[in-house]
Parts: sequence; structure tokens; C-alpha cells
Amino acid sequence: MHLWHARSGAGAVRGNRTRGRSQRMSPRSGCTWRRRTKRPGTIRIYTGAPLWFATAYLLRETEKTRWEQVDAQDVQRWTVRLLGSYSEAYARQQYRSLRQFFGWLAAEDEVADPTAGLRAPSVREKPVPFFTSVELSKLEQACRGSTFAQRRGAAILAVFRATC
Repeated sequence: MHLWHARSGAGAVRGNRTRGRSQRMSPRSGCTWRRRTKRPGTIRIYTGAPLWFATAYLLRETEKTRWEQVDAQDVQRWTVRLLGSYSEAYARQQYRSLRQFFGWLAAEDEVADPTAGLRAPSVREKPVPFFTSVELSKLEQACRGSTFAQRRGAAILAVFRATC
């Protein structure tokens, strides 16, 4: 099955029209996922990731024009590129969407899944910044007064101190 081109419409697929499967094979269609009652946002992520992978990486930087030609190294290179430009969580989400797509493609068309055996990028916990006691004292001083904004700020700080 050929990769689609972004210019050819909303996920139109080249080839395989004789079998009447072009709509089903298009990652944009999301037909199988809709039947599984996925939310629209989930479908958008699952279908957008393979489209982006194909247009931004496969068609521009490789000679590959068919999904069957994609291998694990392509997925790894794409994931490394995402990790270099985006957050770990975003790269993981994109990888997991590709995994869903290639799993679906393998089940539908009996092609090898290039994500089989690969692991999703890990996401390290980021420490949440917090105010020091000096910073909180300065905030409380700034909120002293009788205006609505000052009283509102003091109330928010009081709730913040009571719950932290």
C-alpha cells in the first residue's frame, strides 16, 4: 500500500483502489477506531501521527513510498527527532499513536509491524517548582490592603498555605 501525499487531500491513499480499500486504509479515515468508540480527540491523534510521520520524515528523507517498507529504524529515527525538538511526553504520545496505527495495519493487511519489539520513550518526572517562604512573605505583603484585588490575592494565598 502506497503512502498518501498531504497535497492529495485529507489522507487520500494512492493505489489499492481496485479492492475498494482506499478509505479503510487511510489513517485519516479512522474507521476502525470509530467502531471501537474512541473519542474524536483520540482518533485525531492516532490518525495525525502517521500522517505527520509520513509527510515530514518518510517522504522527505527516505526513498520509501509504501507502508510495507517502513522498518523499526525509521520509527526509531523519527522518535529521536521528536525527542530532540519536543517534550518526552509528546514524543511518547506520537510513538504510541504510530504503534496503534502499525498494529492496525498489520492486523488489516498482514504486514510486519515495525514497532514490534520497540519500547516507547520513557518520560521522566519533572519536579514541580514551589514558592520559598521568602517568596510567600513577599506575596503576602503585596496582597495587604483593602482593594478587591488585594483581598482576593490574600484569600488565594490563605487557601494555598492551608492546602500545601
